[in-house]
Amino acid sequence: MQRSHIKDLPSDFIKSEIEIKTEILESALNSPEKLQKFAGIEGILQKIIDVYVEKGFATVNLSKLETVSNMAPEAACKVVQEFSIALASFDPDEAVFIFKSLLHANKIR
Repeated sequence: MQRSHIKDLPSDFIKSEIEIKTEILESALNSPEKLQKFAGIEGILQKIIDVYVEKGFATVNLSKLETVSNMAPEAACKVVQEFSIALASFDPDEAVFIFKSLLHANKIR
């Protein structure tokens, strides 16, 4: 049985993460333009990797995003926080496009 570490995270952190994700989702849903074409996932990942390098984040942490629920709270928090910072560093339209593209890529996997 897997143990969820969410309850171990500070409530302010959880609230902040929820607010960021809500804003991104609302922006994506309210966006007047439809996603015309799926940007190649390689291009999207390269944009994110570039930001990770620019910010001094370990790019290996990107591969850990799928397993954060199984990580110790401190490690999971760092991985998620880095990704949130990276996504937030894009201008809003680009962040929405990247987020939509990642959602689309996850659906077709």
